[in-house]
This record gives sequence, structure tokens and C-alpha cells, in this order.
Amino acid sequence: MKKNIVGIILIILVAIGGVLIYKALNAKKMPPGLVAGVGNFDGDLININTKYPGRIVKINIDDGSDIKKGSVIAVLDSDEYKDKLKAIEAEIKAKKNELNFTAAKIKNGIKQAELAYGVKKDELNSLKKNIEILTAVIAQDKNFNKSSKENLDTAIASKENIKALKNAILALKAKRDEIQSVINELTIKSPINGHIVDKVANIGEVLGAGMSVATAINPQKLYLKMYVDEINNGKIKIGERAVIFLDAYPNKPIKARVIKIAQRAEFTPKEVEVREDRIQRVYEVDIKPVNPNPLIKFGLPGIGVISIGGRLPKNLDELPKL
Repeated sequence: MKKNIVGIILIILVAIGGVLIYKALNAKKMPPGLVAGVGNFDGDLININTKYPGRIVKINIDDGSDIKKGSVIAVLDSDEYKDKLKAIEAEIKAKKNELNFTAAKIKNGIKQAELAYGVKKDELNSLKKNIEILTAVIAQDKNFNKSSKENLDTAIASKENIKALKNAILALKAKRDEIQSVINELTIKSPINGHIVDKVANIGEVLGAGMSVATAINPQKLYLKMYVDEINNGKIKIGERAVIFLDAYPNKPIKARVIKIAQRAEFTPKEVEVREDRIQRVYEVDIKPVNPNPLIKFGLPGIGVISIGGRLPKNLDELPKL
């Protein structure tokens, strides 16, 4: 009985060994004209940072949050710029009051000078008719007329004061608008449609100019970063056709193109598998989907297949296991 059991076990082991040997000898090979590799989706990270210093009083995002272009990411507060704005507003108001007072004063002075000058001019014309009799009086009135004219000229010249005040108000308004622009910049808005990869700042924190609030990424610009060995790297060109497979969707190839081929080799990263163990240096190759795909996410693993003359597969079953 024991001999029969041992015999059965030996037969099973031989059968298993035979199957394994058969699979090894008849393993799927990469179809000709194709280069494949495993990688992860990557993209250009965008730092959403502050332009001016301030304390965070509101933040509307978290790790993984979806964001729309123009949506408010965070709101900062700055007493310094608020105080500056109040001071400028008060100065503008004071200058306007001064302008109104000066304008009214000058207007009244010009009116009085014009009246006095007109009266004396009429008197002078009347006196000229009797010049032979009233020569002395004419001389006296000429001097008074000259004084009236000077008063009128002085009043008119004072209009320059109004012009100077108006220019001062314009300069203050420009400064006010500049400070208001700074305050507006304390409301930080999203520059893209995408999602937050990493929220860096929190409510209550004081940030300096240029400090980061969060890191975001545009999912429409994600690409699969894969690595190709030295043997196949020279066969690939920018713009080559490719497809990407996701682990969850092995029968849904995503059309892509080669957008980058590294010019310098690097040691094989730990997470990368290559065709032969002896290959220790590989080249980064990036392939980008032709159209945006909602299934693609930052950091998601994928399998890239590049055509160098071969027919691209429609599912992963057509390829050897990577």
C-alpha cells in the first residue's frame, strides 16, 4: 500500500515537472517589432505657492482633492497690508478734501479778480477820453489796474496747485491699487484643472513669500514612465506608436505615443524588470496617452508596449508575462 502511494506521488511529481519543463520550453515570446516594459504614471508636479507672506485663515483642499482652474485653494490674511490700505485710503480722502477746498478758494478768487479787473478796465477806458484833463488820475488808476491784473494772474496761476493735487491723488490711487492687488493675491487660486497630490500647509500657519501651500498635478498630462534596456533603446524613436495596459483593464489598450527617450542610462531601479538579469543599465522612456483617460491616475502602475514595426496587441494575453 505504501509503495503504491509513493509511486503515485512520484508520478504526480514527474507530471508536474514535465508540465513546468514544457511551459519553460514553450513560453510565450515577445512578438517581433515590439518593446514592452512595466512602469508607473508620472507627471509634472505644480507647486501652488504664495506670492506674498501671510497667515492661512482658510484652506479648501486635502490630499487627493479635485480642483478646478480658478477655484480658491486657500485664503491668507495680512494685517500689514490691510493697515497700509487703510492709510492710503485716509490719505486719498485728505487730498480730495484739500483739492475741493483749494478749488473753491481759487474759483472764488478768480471771480473776484475778474470783476475788479473788468471794473478798472472800464474806468480806464472812460478816463482815456478825458486824458488831457485827468492825466494824473489816469496814472494813478493804471497802477491800480496793474495790481488787479496781477491778482488775476496769481489766481489763474494757482490752478497749477489744483493740477498738482490731482496728480498726487492719482499717484495715491495707483499705490492703493497696488496694495489691493497684493491683498487679492492672498486668495490663492488653482492654476489648473487637476487634483492635489500633497497638501503642505494648514490653517493658522504663517507662510513667507514663495512658500508652498500644496502640490498639484494635471491628469491630462500624465505619462507612463517605463525603462528599456540598452538593446532595444536604440530602436525606439520619438513619436513611435504605443499602447498602455492597466492591471485592472488588461483588455483595454490605451493608445499612446513616445514623448521622451533618455539620453543617459541609469542603473536598473528595483521596481523595474528587464529581459535579462545581466542587464544592469536601462534608459527611461516616457509614453503619453493620445487622449486624456479618466482611468489614469498619478502613481498608478501600467504596462507599456511600443511598436518598432510590429502590430500592437489588443490585450495582455498576446504578450509574455512581464
